Amino acid sequence: MGYDLAMWVGEQPRSDVEGAMQLEERFDHYQVCEDPVAPEIRDFVDRALTDFPIDTEEEMEASPWRDIPLYGAARGDMIYFSLLTDTPPETVQSIIDLGKVVELVVVDPQARRTY
Repeated sequence: MGYDLAMWVGEQPRSDVEGAMQLEERFDHYQVCEDPVAPEIRDFVDRALTDFPIDTEEEMEASPWRDIPLYGAARGDMIYFSLLTDTPPETVQSIIDLGKVVELVVVDPQARRTY
């Protein structure tokens, strides 16, 4: 089981409800998308794997990533991935903040919250 986050390139939704609706609209396309990964998504993944690497066995054990390789969760202008359920809240917030730094829309589908 994991804790999911969705991020995509686009205009920031005006509300949590609009963010959740946009996620629903985008998800079907995401599942079949074969477009190249957008530069903003690549930037997010690179930064995330720099902050939370998985290069060694020790790093893998401490990693928040449920979806490995993280690039496998990236399609076109969107990434939808899971974190381990025991990921500390401050780590989740750091990952959300990384998405915001590269100007991605960030949605928590469990809480139906848009960042």
